[in-house]
Amino acid sequence: TVELHTSAWMRAERAHQTARDRWQQARERLAELAGAPAEDPDALPPGPPEVEGASRAQLERRRHEIEAELERIGSVDMQAIEAYEQALREFEAARTAHADLVAARRALEAWQLALEEVAAARFRQTLEAASREFDGMIRRLFGGGQGQLRLDGSVEGGRVEMEVHLPAKRPQPAVALSGGERALVFAAFIFALQRVRPSPVCVLDELDAALDEPNLERLVGVVQELAQDRQILFITHRQRTMEAATSLFGVTVDEQGVSRLLVLRMGDVPRVFGAEVQPAERLGAER
Repeated sequence: TVELHTSAWMRAERAHQTARDRWQQARERLAELAGAPAEDPDALPPGPPEVEGASRAQLERRRHEIEAELERIGSVDMQAIEAYEQALREFEAARTAHADLVAARRALEAWQLALEEVAAARFRQTLEAASREFDGMIRRLFGGGQGQLRLDGSVEGGRVEMEVHLPAKRPQPAVALSGGERALVFAAFIFALQRVRPSPVCVLDELDAALDEPNLERLVGVVQELAQDRQILFITHRQRTMEAATSLFGVTVDEQGVSRLLVLRMGDVPRVFGAEVQPAERLGAER
């Protein structure tokens, strides 16, 4: 066994010496080709400038500094590179998502601005059309005069003002008019909107309560025209308004605490006192 180990050691020594010789030959050949003298293979590489010529005490102090720095750094995490690459991938994904969100936000803001511009333009167009219809309704309900719808402020934060110039009166806002005049002005405003943007059903609650007979007659005429292409529910106690309706719905109390609904179709009214009752023009359902 000793002989076998000795033989193996001698073979390894010879291989090491052979490799060393070849390495030296290669260095000499490279030095020859480069025109420089060959270096001593056993010589140590030169140290940094601060080490060359330093004393032993200085080298010891520098060694302690390096050891302290290594102690502060701590052990090397072999998974640090993999963790860094994973964090970098997550960061890139988050940055891409953030860029997509920023682009989407800018697109939404652009769409919002475009929609606001379209809405504002349509609102102004509708207001102009409603103002023309409002002026016509004022002239018809009051037998003359003028009316205008005006935007006070911006479309987003402003308000619509109604300016009315009644016959034989100075121009004034609607809130400065009497009760009957205000009722007709507001009726003109509602009817103007119905002309511009019709709705299938319109409910009028006691709109005629403060009107005298001539103004009531003009109001009923306008309502009858509007009732040609929409259903109007008119809550009223005025006889003239009821006469213009095609159907009447009423509530009566026959007994204490008991109410009953009455329905009358004007077309079903029979002859009364020898005269046939003709149905009025279509107005809608009234109470």
